[in-house]
Amino acid sequence: MAKKFKEYYGQEVAKVLADKIIKVQPSFDSKAFIDYIVNNTIDIEMSERLDVVVEAFELYISSNCSDCFTVFEQIWGEKLTQSTGMFREGWWLWPIGRYIEKHCLENIERSYVMIYELTQRFTGEFAIRPLLQMYPEKSLDVLIGWSCDSSVHVRRLSSEGIRIRLPWARKLQIYSAYPKHYFQIWNTLKSDPEKCVRKSVANGINDLLKEDKQAGLDILDIWFHDNPTLETQWVIRHSLRWLRKQNDSQAFFFIEKMQVRR
Repeated sequence: MAKKFKEYYGQEVAKVLADKIIKVQPSFDSKAFIDYIVNNTIDIEMSERLDVVVEAFELYISSNCSDCFTVFEQIWGEKLTQSTGMFREGWWLWPIGRYIEKHCLENIERSYVMIYELTQRFTGEFAIRPLLQMYPEKSLDVLIGWSCDSSVHVRRLSSEGIRIRLPWARKLQIYSAYPKHYFQIWNTLKSDPEKCVRKSVANGINDLLKEDKQAGLDILDIWFHDNPTLETQWVIRHSLRWLRKQNDSQAFFFIEKMQVRR
């Protein structure tokens, strides 16, 4: 039987992390760290497993988040060189992302830097959400800047991090207070050369259409009447997939207009 994805976040991730941490922190108790994770990840789900590794960081690296951040910066290695591979290459970084997610409010400015670096090796879409909840305007301003970054992974994060219904994350309910910030990010990225970025924009608007249909359609209508590129046309169509499944007449009308334009 093939190994379930969650099962990598037990002994396997503990050993990978321990081997890296001991190289930069010689006093680190690798055995105790591994034993703690192995003994506490029996018969529990993915989210709980990540929390166990976070507890192990707190117990065996430091109870101070700045100390842990310093260790993480020394072990997470080279940035991804392609737009894909974040889970294949960076799977072992997920517990570090979980740690940042849980401790980001303790050191806000440094956490933005950590998330910026993490997302170029794995993804920071979960870690940024507590900052968006607690400091929405400041965090959205940061993400607006990141939407113009040279890194595809940073640009993707600027959209994926603000999704209302991000899978495996709590619902983010700040759109209604900051629609202009959302629009600025999505508008910057709607014709991005990388499909994974455009897909994130479409998924974000698809989420919005489930919450506020008219607000989502208004955005798509602006883009439709602004001589959209082929990339933006793809985003518009992909954004409407949920409404089309609902047999929504406005969605089909949009698609018909798109076909005429083509």
